[in-house]
Amino acid sequence: MLVILSGCKDLRTKRTLVEFSSAPVPFPETVLKIQGTSVSSVAFPKDTMRMVYFTPPASCFTCSVLHSYELCNLFDQQEGYMTILLMAPKPEDLTELIASIEDSNYDFPIYVTENLDWLETTTIPKDERFHSFLVDKEGYPIFVGDPVRSEAAGEKFEQILEQQKKK
Repeated sequence: MLVILSGCKDLRTKRTLVEFSSAPVPFPETVLKIQGTSVSSVAFPKDTMRMVYFTPPASCFTCSVLHSYELCNLFDQQEGYMTILLMAPKPEDLTELIASIEDSNYDFPIYVTENLDWLETTTIPKDERFHSFLVDKEGYPIFVGDPVRSEAAGEKFEQILEQQKKK
């Protein structure tokens, strides 16, 4: 198993990385899939590699939606994996978030969880550096970082994808 985090210098970060990569990441069972103005309840995608961009409840969802366009290249280039934007709003933010996603009219889906109970069991660290990660088919993190915003991370991401294709 190969796990990468750029700038991993302090022991606490390294320990968090080891802990995070040691078990499958629990995700919600069902989510809302919003694509354009279409909203449907679906099972969370499993059994495939997934590049996950997680937005936790305390985030600015308007900003997250606005910056989602930066990930278009990942959606255009996906082969052998899915790109998943997973947003977990507080209940009072859900309606506004859905409207914001619909207004953005992206041609790729954004997944939103209505139930925050799964956050009690998730292993996703609170440190936002761990909120962009690739999981293998079994759900284990095999890459941590943002391949879109860092050229070095993008190169490592491509290497890991190539290695996974050979398995």
